[in-house]
Amino acid sequence: MSQSAGVMKQAFANAFALFTGGGIIGVVQQVWGFLKDSKEDALASAKSAADLTATLQSTGHAAGLTADEIQRIGQERAKVTLFDDDETNRASAMLLTFTNIKKGGFEDAIPAIQDLATKMGGDGPADMKGATVQLGKSLNDPVKGITALTRVGVTFTDQQKEQIAAMVKAGNTAGAQKLILAEMNKEFGGSAEAARKAAGGMATLSMRWGEMKETVGDFVSEGLSKLSQWLGRVLDNAEPIVDIFVELGGEVVNLWHDVSDLVDGLGLFEEKGDSAVSVANFLKGAITLLVAPLRVCAAVMHGIIDGFITWYNKSEMLRGVLGGLGAMIVSVFTTVKDYALKILGGVGDILIGIFTLDKNKIAAGFKSSLAGTADLALESGQKAAKAFMDSYEANKNNHITRSVRVETTESTAGAGGVPTGGGEEPAGESEKANAAR
Repeated sequence: MSQSAGVMKQAFANAFALFTGGGIIGVVQQVWGFLKDSKEDALASAKSAADLTATLQSTGHAAGLTADEIQRIGQERAKVTLFDDDETNRASAMLLTFTNIKKGGFEDAIPAIQDLATKMGGDGPADMKGATVQLGKSLNDPVKGITALTRVGVTFTDQQKEQIAAMVKAGNTAGAQKLILAEMNKEFGGSAEAARKAAGGMATLSMRWGEMKETVGDFVSEGLSKLSQWLGRVLDNAEPIVDIFVELGGEVVNLWHDVSDLVDGLGLFEEKGDSAVSVANFLKGAITLLVAPLRVCAAVMHGIIDGFITWYNKSEMLRGVLGGLGAMIVSVFTTVKDYALKILGGVGDILIGIFTLDKNKIAAGFKSSLAGTADLALESGQKAAKAFMDSYEANKNNHITRSVRVETTESTAGAGGVPTGGGEEPAGESEKANAAR
C-alpha cells in the first residue's frame, strides 16, 4: 500500500508538472529531439544505400548481385539478428570490395560475418567492420586467408588446407570459399540469431522502433526538402519584386532632391525667413494643449494625496485601522500556507483511496481534510484578530512625513544663486512677491 501511495503521488506530481510550463516545454523538447533523431537515422540509412550503390558501380558489379538483392539480405537478417539492415548494408558494401567473392558465396558470407562479429564481441559491442574485413580477406584469397582465420579460433585440418589449395589451383575458388564458410558455420554458426532470441521481445521492439524512426525521418527529410525547394522558387520568382523596390528607392531619392530644391528656392530654412519661428510657435501651442489635461490630472491627484496625508496624520483611528488590516491579511495568508499541505495531504489520501478501492483511506482523507479546514478557520481567525489589534496599537502613532521640495528661480539659478521656496526669501523681494512666487 505504501508503494502504491508513492506511485500515485508521483503520478499526480507528474500530471501537475505537465500542466505547468516546464512540463509542456519538456514534452515539446522530447518531440523535437525525436524528430531530429529520426531525421539523422533516415539520413544515415540513405547514406548506406548510396554507398552500396556506389560500390557496386566502382567494382563493376563483380559479385553478380543487384542493390535490391543485397538490401533484401539486410532486411531478412534484421528480422532474426540484432543487426539492423543499415549495418548489414554497410558490411555488404565493404564485402563487395573483395571482388573474388561472387553470387552464391556472398549470400552465405553475410550470416558468417554476423556470427563472427557476435562471437568476438563478447560483452562489448559486436564489430561488423572488423569481421567483414577479416572474412573478406580470407574468402578473397582462401590459401592465405585460412591462416588469418586460425588466429581468431577457426581451425582447419591439414586435409582441409590441402583441399582448399587444390581447389584454388584448379580454379574452383568458389568451392574453396564454401569449404571455409562451412567450417566457420560449424564453429560460430547461429551466434547472431541466438543473441536475438536471448534479447527477447525488447530486441524486436527496439528494431521496430528504429524502423519507425527511419520512416518518420524520411517524411521529415522529404518535407524539409520540399520546403527548401519551395523557398528557392519563391526567391527565384521574387527577383522582379526586388527590382520594383530598387526602382522605388530611386524614385524616392529623386523626389527628395526635388523637394530640397523647392525648399531652398523658397528660402524656408534661411534665417531671413520666418518659418523657424512659425514652426516653433506652432509646436509650443500644440504641446501646451497636450500638456493641459495632464496638468489638470496632476493637480487632482496632488489634491487627493494631500487630503489623504492630512487625514491620515490627524486621525489616530485611520492609522490604526489601515495598519491592522494589512497585518490581518498577512496573517491569514501565512496561516493558509501552513495548513495547505495538511489539507492537500488529506485530498491526496482520498484520491489514493479511490484508485486503490480503499474505503478506510478515503474516510481518513475526508477526516484529515475537514479537520485541517476547521483548524485553519479557527486559527486564522484568532491570529488575524490578534494581528489586527497588535498592528492597530503599533500604527496609531505613525505619521506620513512630507519631503521638502527645493526650487530655484531662473534668475538665481542662472547666476548661481541659492535655493528658494524652502529657505529664506531672496534679498529685495517683497513678502507679497514671495507669496505670489
